[in-house]
Amino acid sequence: MLNDGEIEKVQKHFTNFKKEEEWLQRKLDKGWLLIKYNEDLEDGTIYTFGEIEKEAQKKLVYKIDFREFDEQEAYDEYIEVFTESGWRSLSKAKDGKHIFYSTSPNANKDIFSDVESFKEREMRVMNALLRNGFIYLAFLLLSIFIYMKYNQAFFIGAGLYAAFAMFKSFWGYINHRKTLKSIGAKTLQI
Repeated sequence: MLNDGEIEKVQKHFTNFKKEEEWLQRKLDKGWLLIKYNEDLEDGTIYTFGEIEKEAQKKLVYKIDFREFDEQEAYDEYIEVFTESGWRSLSKAKDGKHIFYSTSPNANKDIFSDVESFKEREMRVMNALLRNGFIYLAFLLLSIFIYMKYNQAFFIGAGLYAAFAMFKSFWGYINHRKTLKSIGAKTLQI
């Protein structure tokens, strides 16, 4: 599938899945096929690309979903549903962002069957970001408390990290909320 040629790694942070999908398509148009990715809600994603071998590979379509699974069996069923619909998964983890691609010209060009499914994805992302933001807030408050009580300089750095991660989580939440509102506005116009 790939040449023995170049590998390119890129770290980016997106707060909008549509823009991320478009960026992946532009990379593909330039001859870079997504091989794998490592995702983190706060730190962004590290994408690994390889040069494509055949022009036909430029016809792939990328789509992104967001799900968190408690059980491996539920995750396996989720992947199976997409596979049966003509989509292949690049995800290796059962939690977080799942990037799918289609090689079939007959595959539906979107992974969501309706607007409600799209809204549900945005709500899942928002809930995860909000949860993480509050966890970082608790860690920040704990760091401040421990620093004040024991005067340990280490907790200044830990608190700053928690504050930064909390800010990124809440900022991501706000951006996905804007996306959700724009979906609602478009739905009302139809």
